[in-house]
Amino acid sequence: MKKGKPVLKRSFPISSPRRHSSWLAFSITAILVIFMAFILIRTHTHSSTAKKSASQTKQNTNSKPQHVYSQTNRNNSSKIIPTQTQTQTRNAKIHPVPETLVIEKDSISFPGRAPRLDHKEPMALPPSNNLKIDWKKPVIVFVIDDIGHEVTYDAIIDRLGNKITYAILPHLKYSKFYGEKSRSTGADVILHLPLESERGIYPGPGLITRFMPEDVVRRMVGEHLDSIPNQIGANNHMGSLGTSDPGFMTIILQEFKKRNLFFLDSFTSPRSQVVPISRSMHVPVLRRDVFLDNVEQPEPIRQQIAKTAQVAAHSGYAIAIGHYKKYTLQVIAEEIPKLEKQGYQFVKLSDLMKRYN
Repeated sequence: MKKGKPVLKRSFPISSPRRHSSWLAFSITAILVIFMAFILIRTHTHSSTAKKSASQTKQNTNSKPQHVYSQTNRNNSSKIIPTQTQTQTRNAKIHPVPETLVIEKDSISFPGRAPRLDHKEPMALPPSNNLKIDWKKPVIVFVIDDIGHEVTYDAIIDRLGNKITYAILPHLKYSKFYGEKSRSTGADVILHLPLESERGIYPGPGLITRFMPEDVVRRMVGEHLDSIPNQIGANNHMGSLGTSDPGFMTIILQEFKKRNLFFLDSFTSPRSQVVPISRSMHVPVLRRDVFLDNVEQPEPIRQQIAKTAQVAAHSGYAIAIGHYKKYTLQVIAEEIPKLEKQGYQFVKLSDLMKRYN
């Protein structure tokens, strides 16, 4: 009988189906554990981020707000009011309001000549500036808005003396300075009262809005008036929206009546209610005729002054509003002597108010 070939023994054990099954189960379990751990870590991270974001939002809400404009509804009408936004980041640089305002743009929203007011027979009162005024000759009043940010053109202001009226913004660096300066120059001083614009432009510190409570409006008007030395009245800074609201203007003008002050309507909107309300309350009122510097270049300003002279020659007087700007003041200083030689007179706003109220 023939012997077969010897069978080689395996050096490793033969695997069984049971072992394969155990290894597969272990692998699946490990994968599931890792996956569950990943889900738990991700959920915890999102939760922490959400809490941190909520905390920051709460801090921003409680911090000092900055004013912007948004739409709201009151008495079924959409109006513009100041609301709160998040404050700037901790390290953000806060830029101050520019010294010469470039946001005074209500004058171009209605730049045309204002309609002439109808007057009763004007009163022949003695002028307050101790200068004889011949009311048979045309008279001009120049009002300079936006005073208080800087003193750059102080030398020209001195030279113009009492032939211009200072319309001073409240609570600015040089507001009191120019109020006091009027004692030496003899110029009239009025408050340049910041009110809402139809274009939603923020007019600067001290804005009074139609949606403030009545007691707040009255308090702010009083504070603004008290902040300007020697003021005898006011005109509106922007305010195309504010002056168009009869109820709002009634509240404001009541404060002027209490103090025996007058109001000059800058007439930044043809919808302004200043004149009819002032007259109904017996608050002295006049309305501007011409804006001088919608175009901030010498020749356009010179042309506007010529237009002012035409209005005065035709109607007896004219009120022109310009701004505390280089070319405006320079051209006014150049044109006044020329117009005086032609027979025009430059009077105080208060003298004109007395004559026509």
